[in-house]
Amino acid sequence: MQPHNQFLRVAFAMGIPGLLVFLSVWGVVIAWCGLWIYRAAGVYPLEEGLLWGIIAALCGSMASGLFQGQFFDGEVQTNILMWMGMGLYIGLYLRKELYSGPLIAG
Repeated sequence: MQPHNQFLRVAFAMGIPGLLVFLSVWGVVIAWCGLWIYRAAGVYPLEEGLLWGIIAALCGSMASGLFQGQFFDGEVQTNILMWMGMGLYIGLYLRKELYSGPLIAG
């Protein structure tokens, strides 16, 4: 029997150092996306929207890991793909609005 919490599973398998490495990988990816969102703000709305979608997918996956503990489970992967698709849609919408005028700051 295995725990239903992904973080507990990693801690039991690899100890506290392994859990810290596991969490630092997530943190580095989210921080990297945040940096590029800051750089893309107002200039590259498609990319900014995609990065927000990726952050939302990663946070959703981490929240799901608290309860399901199945990172490679189909439901978790569907959730990640859904959020990435939503990020793509938002990015495309922002790009369309940027070039049509309403989002251009004066």
